[in-house]
Amino acid sequence: MTIEGKYTGQNDISNWPKDLTQTEMQETIDRVEEIVEEVTGDVFYPKTFHIFLDGNGKNRIFPFFKSDILSVNKLVISDLTISQIDYTGSNISGTSGAFTVALTSTSTALNTDYYENNYLGIYDTSESTDFYWGSRIVSHTSSTIGGAATFTIEKALPITLATGDTVSILYGWDYDKNSIWRSTEASTHEPNTLMKPVELMVLEGYFPRGNKNIEVWGTRGYYSCPKSVKRAAVILCRAENDETLYSQSGYGIKSEKLGDYSYVKFDSSNDKRLTGIGEADKLLARYIKNKPIIGVA
Repeated sequence: MTIEGKYTGQNDISNWPKDLTQTEMQETIDRVEEIVEEVTGDVFYPKTFHIFLDGNGKNRIFPFFKSDILSVNKLVISDLTISQIDYTGSNISGTSGAFTVALTSTSTALNTDYYENNYLGIYDTSESTDFYWGSRIVSHTSSTIGGAATFTIEKALPITLATGDTVSILYGWDYDKNSIWRSTEASTHEPNTLMKPVELMVLEGYFPRGNKNIEVWGTRGYYSCPKSVKRAAVILCRAENDETLYSQSGYGIKSEKLGDYSYVKFDSSNDKRLTGIGEADKLLARYIKNKPIIGVA
C-alpha cells in the first residue's frame, strides 16, 4: 500500500531511510502537513467544518476561522433548517472530474435554470471526516416528474457518486470567502408551488440574535492544493530524512538522536511563521494567512 497524505505521498519523497516502515513514513507525512498548516494558518483541501455561531440580528454573519469558505452545505437557524432538496440512491449520477451531475426527482418537475446561481452540495459517505463538498450551479436542464435534469457546476466533481451519497440543491442563502448571508435573490420556494418555506416567513431573511443559535456545516480551505505547497511538503519530508540537504534558519528545528539514528524534528514554538527550512519558507510565504479572525458583527 502506498502512503498518501493531503499534500504529498510516499512516491514523492526520494530519500526515505531504507529501514523506515510505512507507519513511520505516514507519521512523517502527517507531521509535515501539520507543520504546513500551522505555519500558514490555512488548509489546502476542502476541509469539512461544523460550527455554532451567535445570531447578530442581521442578514450577514461571519465564521471565526481564517480559511476561505468554499461551501455552506447545511444551515440551521434557531432549530429551523434552511431550504435544501436532497437526492440519493439511484436518483443521483456523476463521475469524478466531470462538471455535470444528473438528478432525478420523483415528485417535482423542474424548469430550466430555476436553480441557476444557487448551490449543489455533496455528502460523501465514504469519508468519515471530510465528507462535505459543494459548488455553485451554473445552469441546468428541465425535467418532468420522474425524469433527470443535468446540472452544470463551477467545480469538477471530486468523486464518482455512489448510491449511498447525498446530493442537495441548496438555496435560501449565499456566501463569499468570509461570510454567510440570507440571499434575497435565491429561490424562495419549490418549483410549481405557491408558498414560501416556513423558515423564510418566520425568519424574514435575518439571523435572529441568540447564543450559538446558528449552526453551519460546510467546507473551507482550497479546492486543490497549490503546487508550491506540495513542493514545500516534499522539501520538509526530505529534510526530516536528511538534515544536510537544505539551508536551515535555526527556527523551528530540533535535531534528535535515537541510538545510531539521528533525525530532524520540527518545532514551531519559537516562530509559528517559519518551518526552519529556508527553501520551504520561501514557497509557503505567499500562503501565510494574515486575515484576522472575525467575530460576529
